[in-house]
Amino acid sequence: LLEFGKRNLKIILLGLTLVILAGAGWAVIHMIYQQRAISAAEALEKVRPELSQSGEGDKRLAALQKVISDYPDSGAAFQARLFQAQLLYQQQKYAEAAAIYESLRGGDPSLEALLTESLSYCWEGQKQYKRAAEILEPLVKDLKLPNRGELLRRQAMLYEQAGDRAQALTCYRRLMGQQPDAGFAPLVKEKIQLLEQHELSLIHI
Repeated sequence: LLEFGKRNLKIILLGLTLVILAGAGWAVIHMIYQQRAISAAEALEKVRPELSQSGEGDKRLAALQKVISDYPDSGAAFQARLFQAQLLYQQQKYAEAAAIYESLRGGDPSLEALLTESLSYCWEGQKQYKRAAEILEPLVKDLKLPNRGELLRRQAMLYEQAGDRAQALTCYRRLMGQQPDAGFAPLVKEKIQLLEQHELSLIHI
């Protein structure tokens, strides 16, 4: 065994060296990645104060784009894209905002509801009311969602704006089944009665 060790000492030492170098290399890569993430976060923090200022929307968009370009795969870049979409929405550039929200979907499950609702507002801004209502359907089906009632109310109103009274009636009935707040329940009941009367009038035509 000793003789075998002597003969293969160089190979053993080489193997150990490679293992050590691989470990050190991984540590360096991890350190670089962490430092890059910190730099990205710092770059975004420098931009944040400008986001609350009015005017100069294009300047703010450009500052956010620089963060995205410099640190494309970072969490800061993801946040910067969210801020971009919000700014574009405020500028009534609904189609551009929608494109960003759409591109961010499927990334972080915890943000899916926010992105979906934001998309709905973008379609509403473009007067695509039915599309704005339909995209909310996966959310209103989630019985555990805290703001489900508000989403159902909004979905119903969007269907009304789209001229789809039958779908609006379905939404209001679902909302009523959820037992809305006492102050809001009479309005929902009134909406249901009006829409039911409209349905009956169509039957008797």
